[in-house]
Amino acid sequence: MTVWEQVDGLKGWLEYNAQLFDDTTISRLSSDFVLLLNTIVTQPDLKLSDLDQILIDANREFQLARVRDSQETRSQKFKTTRRRAISVA
Repeated sequence: MTVWEQVDGLKGWLEYNAQLFDDTTISRLSSDFVLLLNTIVTQPDLKLSDLDQILIDANREFQLARVRDSQETRSQKFKTTRRRAISVA
């Protein structure tokens, strides 16, 4: 990870082994990192345990969103499924 400061804030990039991690995992990791940085800057008196709980809550929300998306996808697939009657002799 490389991070640098610019006039409009911090910028950076993350290098990772694509054979070990998929894009979703890295996206989640970078989102968690940004959440932690923003929280530390806006609430510098928080304890580390509070930061841990913030990540737990954020990841719970992420998992719930994934479940909702998955359910919606299954629902859409079910709606587009066609049924045909067959006769068994």
